[in-house]
Amino acid sequence: MSEDVNELRARISELEATLYAKKNDIDDFFKLSKAKTHIIALLMSCKSIDKTMVEETLDIVTDLKVAICTLRKELQPWGIEIHSKRNRGYWIDDETKARINTMIADAANTELHSE
Repeated sequence: MSEDVNELRARISELEATLYAKKNDIDDFFKLSKAKTHIIALLMSCKSIDKTMVEETLDIVTDLKVAICTLRKELQPWGIEIHSKRNRGYWIDDETKARINTMIADAANTELHSE
């Protein structure tokens, strides 16, 4: 059992590192509120998220349904869709995740070349 716990702790550490590394890039590109930036970073790092995960992982007290609704509207100009299904949660498909990463990388490259 302790081996399973150690594996889970390692996975949590890996997800946290990915989440916070992506958060800064996402924040710079999309210019979202702090809570929405955390949510999209979590969406980018996980297969799917739910209310409990957001509350426990991000320590954010927000109505996830409302946050997702406004986040969907704010991401619409980029053609980014957040999927949802009752009892499964919210997710962004792998193709969209790759496109977001490409958009962020392209913006960073453009910014580096313009300096």
